[in-house]
Amino acid sequence: VEVARRLRRRLRRDDLLARLGGDEFTVLVEGVSSSDVVELLVGKLLEAFTKPVVVDSHELFVNASVGVARFPQDGATVDELVRNADTAMYRAKELGSGMVSFYTGSLTEQARERLALGNDLRRAVRQGAIQLHYQPQVSLLGCPGVGVEALARWVHPTRGAVSPATFVPLIAELGLSAPFGLHVLRRACDDAQGWRQAGVPLTTVAVNVCPRQLDAGTRFAAEVREVLATTGLPPHVLELEITEGALQGGSAEAMALLGELRDIGVRVAIDDFGTGWSSLSRLNLMPIDRLKIDRSFVTALPDDSGAATIARAVVALARSLGLEVVAEGVETEAQRDFLRRQGCHIGQGWLWSKALPAADIPAWAASVPLVPSPPTAAPEAPAAVTLAQ
Repeated sequence: VEVARRLRRRLRRDDLLARLGGDEFTVLVEGVSSSDVVELLVGKLLEAFTKPVVVDSHELFVNASVGVARFPQDGATVDELVRNADTAMYRAKELGSGMVSFYTGSLTEQARERLALGNDLRRAVRQGAIQLHYQPQVSLLGCPGVGVEALARWVHPTRGAVSPATFVPLIAELGLSAPFGLHVLRRACDDAQGWRQAGVPLTTVAVNVCPRQLDAGTRFAAEVREVLATTGLPPHVLELEITEGALQGGSAEAMALLGELRDIGVRVAIDDFGTGWSSLSRLNLMPIDRLKIDRSFVTALPDDSGAATIARAVVALARSLGLEVVAEGVETEAQRDFLRRQGCHIGQGWLWSKALPAADIPAWAASVPLVPSPPTAAPEAPAAVTLAQ
């Protein structure tokens, strides 16, 4: 109601404003002489969202994504114009919050392609056709054994390999997160138990958990129990990776679920640490075992002073809390040596191996030393770092 009121105030008397459903509004403007006029109008409409909406004394900040279709080049009928404006609006959403997109013919083709890809992805998830590859994790401090992280891969029957950057967000959009996540969890635990029975000194199989799975709460914990019981994998071998953003706010429900997972015996890691808005005060209260340093910090090591300072701070913070640290994206010996000097526990990246099919893990594990050489020097004393929020 408040958004409608604000939009109405920014339109001319003869302009049409309609709410089509949900959170979508459509504006029909006649007598537009140029694209400049349209851009000016869009700018005025977006101004409606610069101030928060107050509901029951709470300030709510919202944004809008705008799609524009013009007559006659973008459609000769009402249906065509509305449909193409809607297509442009979804394109604006993909570009980011508060963006504007003008319709072009290529957008329709992109929409068709996305629809076809989505249908194929539904079929692949339903049939269990999503494959898993595993990227090894190696101790940097001389501890025996190896770990792996499960990474989803999709080979389309006609398109070939589809990038995870394309199909993983699409899984969430299509509402497939829960069945997809359960498929990955079951397959990863089954593969891990098979390696253990084959003599692989496996310490950890890490599986990513999406926010939708966390929302399921007790049901998700029950699924974890069922998978472990079915596959026979010891709980301490399974590690569930949860992104910083999924735990934002540290709700009582999320904390209870973490506690329930720990009661099962599985380990919990915070993935991509440092890229979100962590509450350091709550980090100490979370029942977690590991922090994973995001690859964006590791890539710049050791020469970038800012990245080096952050890496030192994260390692020092984790060690002071009794947590292990995993560094993602290690590609050079210089990065490895820097992380070892800080006392980072685990390294993961192309320096050791790319992600491998399940069948290749035993041979890879047999080719690496079970006990890597320890660091050549003691961990550096961390610099004095002030962390404020």
